[in-house]
Amino acid sequence: MSKPGKVLTFTLVIVVVLAATILVVNWRRTSQRNSRLAAVRTHRQDLNVILLSLDTTRADRLGCYGYEHAETPAIDEFAKGGVRFARAKTHVPITLPSHSTVFTGSTPVVHGAHHHSSVLADEGNETAAEILRTSGYRTAAFIAASVLDHSFGTDQGFEHYADDLGFEGSLGAGRVERSAEEVLLEARQWLDDNADGKFFAFIHLYDAHLPYRPPSPYDRRHRGRPYDGEIAYLDSEIRDFLEYLERSGLRENTLIVIFGDHGESLGEHGIEGHSAFVYETMTWVPLLMSCPGLLPAGKVIDDQAGLIDVLPTILDILGIDPPRAVQGVSLLPRMLGRERAPAPPAYIESYLRVEPSPGSRDGEMEVHQGAEPGALRSQGRSGRAREPVRGAARRGLRTGRCARRASDMG
Repeated sequence: MSKPGKVLTFTLVIVVVLAATILVVNWRRTSQRNSRLAAVRTHRQDLNVILLSLDTTRADRLGCYGYEHAETPAIDEFAKGGVRFARAKTHVPITLPSHSTVFTGSTPVVHGAHHHSSVLADEGNETAAEILRTSGYRTAAFIAASVLDHSFGTDQGFEHYADDLGFEGSLGAGRVERSAEEVLLEARQWLDDNADGKFFAFIHLYDAHLPYRPPSPYDRRHRGRPYDGEIAYLDSEIRDFLEYLERSGLRENTLIVIFGDHGESLGEHGIEGHSAFVYETMTWVPLLMSCPGLLPAGKVIDDQAGLIDVLPTILDILGIDPPRAVQGVSLLPRMLGRERAPAPPAYIESYLRVEPSPGSRDGEMEVHQGAEPGALRSQGRSGRAREPVRGAARRGLRTGRCARRASDMG
């Protein structure tokens, strides 16, 4: 055979080998996706659900999101065993309306809770607990702070709503929070008594909220960075809770979603705290999901996601149709690698101040909302805000049971 003929033959062999390799790799990936989807369809009717809220937790203060000073081994390990959403957003940087969005899968414009003193109305809002209770789940919530007191309507659908912080009278007196250790102990006690059937448990942890007072030894380990110390303490309690689930045999049959309801400004833009503005420090939140054998391990989704998507994702995994009012979309197709469509833009608002605040992005545009529904600003890639579409009338925080603590609660 001539030299040109040998070269051509060799080239054809290489092409065939490469094509075969690509086909095998794609077949394996497709087979893995299909097997996971089949597993979801087969076992989803028996899954338990735990929704774990890390109040006031910034994504960029966790090791799995790249923070070099983080002491979050439990959360990082959880992320390795599940799916991490790299660009998850809250839709309002305030505890009550943010959790209302998680519970209903809709924005504050639809569910009606916009600020600290709002009430999540029963009429027109069907919550995760109501949906799952109707589907045969036992439902319980374990609350760490008065910002989610049952009087705000967040107890809808829960058979057991543990929000007793140990004081009498109105929310304006007494302590307003309890530690992760207390909350998770109560959750374990309830699970011990109710794990013989399907359950949905919502657990709220408030330790990362102001004032930052990490317990020993985390105060010493994170001297000068007390917010990091609070998160390190949270991680240690989450570690113990996840180990409890493993020992009790619940872990392998439970879908766990860990999320932050909003972030926190730690001096950026001259701001300490959150609520009144929608800078990324206050709106970029952790969102992690894990269900052994059903969801892929170690997967990172770079597309934007929102807390509005949590409920429809849970319902999709469980095979339950979402209510019509749900505005979010299921993230399950993206987790299983079956959807490549671009993520929709996120809506973010803040109703506590009149100043329009830098906010959500979809890659092309940012929308800003101040105190009034019409106070909108658009912002292009340059980051320079344009004039408001309509002006916002000046008004202060509306009065209510939590109004007096609006500066340090939520």
